[in-house]
Amino acid sequence: MELPLDLDAFLNDGRQLEYDVDACEAGQIVLLPRTDLKVRLYPTDVDNGPIDNSNDPHFRELGCYLVPAVSLLAECDGFDPDGLLLWLPEEKCYGTWDSSHTLIEAFSREISWIDIAKDPLSFINSLWDDDRVGGLAPLIPWPKYQYDPTQPHWPIDPD
Repeated sequence: MELPLDLDAFLNDGRQLEYDVDACEAGQIVLLPRTDLKVRLYPTDVDNGPIDNSNDPHFRELGCYLVPAVSLLAECDGFDPDGLLLWLPEEKCYGTWDSSHTLIEAFSREISWIDIAKDPLSFINSLWDDDRVGGLAPLIPWPKYQYDPTQPHWPIDPD
């Protein structure tokens, strides 16, 4: 699996993000080791977010889109870490998957891992705050990604 070079080097060095844990919505987070990263398909239901879905070819259907992503977290406090911080390989950007709304939001492509590592608290907390660091915005999945009418609610291993 191809990762951005700065993320790959960071993980290969066994490093973790450093920040004030008490000021973080997710508390202490632990990154997965490089060897444990894998691409999974994350269900994305555009009816559950602030997206103009009038151009969605599956508007008002009950299924969802399956977006390939790599979850970067092994652990965090008080939340399921799966999808909380993602690398979206086809979008070439970082993002987050909201498991309760099955919605992916993506940071601007200009945001590098170096940016996140310099100020992880701002990026992690932006997942809950209105202050959208890095241009965090809902991902529009059509027409690029596969639509699944069965509406899965959890990430799927593509194999």
